[in-house]
Parts: sequence; C-alpha cells; structure tokens
Amino acid sequence: MCSIYVVCHKETKLNIDSELRKTIHVGEKIFQCDYYDYDGENISDKNSTFCELTAIYWIWKNSKSSIMGLEHYRRFFRNPKISLFNDKMIDGKTIKKIFGKYDVILPKKHYLKRFNVEEDYKYGESLGNHIFNDFLILENVIKTHFNDYYNDFCAIKKLNYYYPFNMIICEKKVFDSFCSFLFPILMLIESKIDVSSRKGNTVRAFGYLAERLMNLWIVHNKKKVKELSVIINDDSSALKKFFRRIKSWL
Repeated sequence: MCSIYVVCHKETKLNIDSELRKTIHVGEKIFQCDYYDYDGENISDKNSTFCELTAIYWIWKNSKSSIMGLEHYRRFFRNPKISLFNDKMIDGKTIKKIFGKYDVILPKKHYLKRFNVEEDYKYGESLGNHIFNDFLILENVIKTHFNDYYNDFCAIKKLNYYYPFNMIICEKKVFDSFCSFLFPILMLIESKIDVSSRKGNTVRAFGYLAERLMNLWIVHNKKKVKELSVIINDDSSALKKFFRRIKSWL
C-alpha cells in the first residue's frame, strides 16, 4: 500500500487522488482532514518550531503503509513523464517503478548561488531567517553524539545545495531509517536552544535544520535519490505555470 500524506495547516481546495493521497492537519485543529498530527503517538505540540516535521513524525509512528511520503498542500511531486499542457502529480504506479532503481524520492536540489550550506545558513541570519548558532549547535551534536556521521557532516556543510521542503517518498524501512536518524538529533538540539522569545522564521529552526540533515543522511548512507521537480499549487496564471513547467525540465 502506498500512502502520500499532504500536510495542511489551513483549509484549501485540493484536487488529489483520494486513494493515494490523504490530508494530514498539523497543529491545532481548525478544519476537517483525513488525519491529524495530534492523534496516536505524536509531537504535535512542537508544530510551531518543527513545522511539517510533526506530520513526518506522525507518519513514522502511526502509518502502516509499505510506501509512504509527505507533500504539502502547496507543493506536490511532479510526474517525471513530460506533459506540456498539464501539471501531473506523481501516481502510485510510477512511484513503485522508481523504487526498482532508487531508494528515495526527493525534490530537485536547491542550488545555492553564492554560498555553501554553512555559509548560506550564516547569511540567512542577516535576512532574519536563521540563527547561525543553531547550525553550530547542530555540528556539535553530530560530533559529540553521532560521531560516525561527523566526517560526512564536515563534507556536506561545504556543498552548494540541499534538498528543500522536507518532502520525501520512500519505502517504510527507509522512512524508518531516516526518522530514527533525524528526530534524536533534533530533540538534542531542542534541549540546547531556547526559541520562546524568537519571532518570524527563526522560530522554525528545526524545520530548516532538517533540510540540511537530509543531505547528511543521504551521503552517509549512500542512498540512491530520484529527484523530481515540484508542482506549486497556487493562483498563478496558466502562462506562468507553463513557463514554470518548462523551467523544471531544464
């Protein structure tokens, strides 16, 4: 069974295959969804700082599907088969074919124009998006508690890309492996920083750090990645969506 959970934090109209895709509400319940991140074993109370990761945690602990993944109400994995006139979401049959050759489906890499991963995080502090000390705490946690990952961490912080959005599709055993790596690290970092007085994007520290940790997990565990472009579900004109589609193939 393949289940893609579409994370939502506000009500929106979605044209999705209800057999493959199920909505999951994160944070305080304000509208109807298929699932809620506060049911079962959960960390829903961390949603303001962990963002969509509370849904990933819920999937890890509660979903019984053999293939599972996360998309956003505004972002969906595009079917790799080229279509000039329609944005087609990836379907279950295509997903299963991909796992004959690859371990995990992720969004296409986000390439950094001027900086490596570490420098970009530091630059983000000047924009009000990050606090660079969070990145330094992450490095210390890896070195102290996950030392077998440390050499790879030193390598990935010098890369000029990361996988954005915390979107992922993979088989359950791979999903379990990723989450078993990710959440212990984030919980340790959480115990070392105080976000209670933060404002704006800096509150969402753990969501941002998780995007960088995806690089580390992929590199260290030598996972084969199938990169797919992402459909943006917004109110853009048909022409703008067409050119966005063309750009995604380049």
